[in-house]
Amino acid sequence: SGVGEQHSPSYWRERRRGIDQHQKAQRDGTGSVAEATLKGSDAPQRTMLETVEMAATQLAFAREYLELAKIFKPRDEIATIKSHTFKFLYILLEVHHDVRDRLVRVGSNADVVEVVDELCRRYHLPTSDACGFEELRDPAVLARAAELEAGGALVLADRTWYRRHRGPDGSSG
Repeated sequence: SGVGEQHSPSYWRERRRGIDQHQKAQRDGTGSVAEATLKGSDAPQRTMLETVEMAATQLAFAREYLELAKIFKPRDEIATIKSHTFKFLYILLEVHHDVRDRLVRVGSNADVVEVVDELCRRYHLPTSDACGFEELRDPAVLARAAELEAGGALVLADRTWYRRHRGPDGSSG
């Protein structure tokens, strides 16, 4: 489904429900994205395919959000887009500080897309000019990206945005 394409109200309700479920899973720590780990932490290590899949999930959410933000412009457009994108990509930006710094300095939606594309390149995933956000989760795309990164240098932060203040054992404070 392309941007600007007409959809029924039930489509948007289902879409909203999926986003709400994902955000709840991140806040509660029950989603697989919330379990992403840094190498060397006490948490269980992930396979390269799992790491790439987690990165692709967050990048797909960010890319879909950016497409929707073109249609349904937020009130304080660039500040809102930067804030939401930062939260979507937190587990990647905590590892790629240079990209996080670029996100801080962006001035347009197009600049944010370029930041997201840079993260896609680092995880060997197609950029926005190569495919839509839906294709980022394609099993063949994920397998290829994991194979390209067979050395295992790619990592994710150990906590999502919503769990960043929790201790290693999951306790708050």
